[in-house]
Amino acid sequence: MQRIAAMANACGIQVCPHVWGSPIMIAASLHLAATLPPCPPARNPLPYAQEPVMEFDQTPSAIRDELCTTRFEAQDSYLDVPTGPGLGVEVDEEALKHFTRRD
Repeated sequence: MQRIAAMANACGIQVCPHVWGSPIMIAASLHLAATLPPCPPARNPLPYAQEPVMEFDQTPSAIRDELCTTRFEAQDSYLDVPTGPGLGVEVDEEALKHFTRRD
């Protein structure tokens, strides 16, 4: 994904990661978005105009809200990148059992 974003950035095209589902996927996408350079590259960048953006689903989702102890809530249109070990989220083992498919 970073290679795609770098190629797009070189052409002045902004990449917008988006994800639906688990907080693990959200955390991974946030970490990716945090590494993306401003786009398009500009000698005199406009504040907030070229910053990386990420689409964030806010419809009701039991998996997103219950699978991990970390909750993602937009504040002033921003999401904080988790800072804990790994992706920065901790899986709730009991919730994981609930969502595990057993055939």
